[in-house]
Amino acid sequence: MAMQLNNFVLESGIAMPYHILFHTVTIGYPQIWETARDMRTALPQYVSLYSQNYSLYPEGPKCPVPDQQQKRDQINFLYQLQNDTSYLQYVTSTLDSYAEAGYAQSITDDFIREVYHSLPVLFKVEDKTVLAAMSDTLSHLHSCYSGGQMNQQIRISIENMLQTQSSAAGSEHLYYQLKHYIEVNYNQKISLDDLSDRYGYTPSYINRLFKKECGISPLQYQTSLRITKAKELLNTQADIDIKTIASTIGYEDARYFSRVFKNEVGTTPSEWVRSKG
Repeated sequence: MAMQLNNFVLESGIAMPYHILFHTVTIGYPQIWETARDMRTALPQYVSLYSQNYSLYPEGPKCPVPDQQQKRDQINFLYQLQNDTSYLQYVTSTLDSYAEAGYAQSITDDFIREVYHSLPVLFKVEDKTVLAAMSDTLSHLHSCYSGGQMNQQIRISIENMLQTQSSAAGSEHLYYQLKHYIEVNYNQKISLDDLSDRYGYTPSYINRLFKKECGISPLQYQTSLRITKAKELLNTQADIDIKTIASTIGYEDARYFSRVFKNEVGTTPSEWVRSKG
């Protein structure tokens, strides 16, 4: 009966992979659901990917599996790969070898799960991102027609995550570059166009990125640094005049400096000094 059904499916022209698992004895009605659950659980051990086949449960032969030491060695080697290119090459070559050996689908599933679980460890990809991608990949795995198609899906999935992670890391690096530059040159004239020319990003992107990370714009950050330095000078040098302080922190016009100081602090520099006395 299993053979006849398999032949019927083949003759119908179905192209996608499938596997028919037949129980070798008639099941009584009370045991149907429990037996169906057991068969679903056991099915991956009988199925090799990309095949059109059938087998008998529970006596039928199961697919080959690698020995446990081989599996451990493969996983250990996976966690040593910190270069994304060599990582992807190893993943796809290992999956190719599994398909060539005709290993049970459960073995392939386990390796793919380990691949995704390694991404937060090796490349700092967020756990929630990895879990969503792994679930999506495994849900589409059984509709792949070939190892090449499966590898392509997995490669695209991983590359998208690594690219997103790299972009986030690049943004973080740019933010710290901008922050350091402003801290070193707080008393110099700095504009968004200056930062754009220096770092090669548009003024709007720089402004948006910095505000996202710091909560204020680059120019507002520069102003806060200037006011902090002005307070230090007013605290340590009571006899220094406002014009000298303004010039020291980057303001050519002392009156303009006083207005900025009052806008930031709530009082003029002179009033602020008196309040501290």
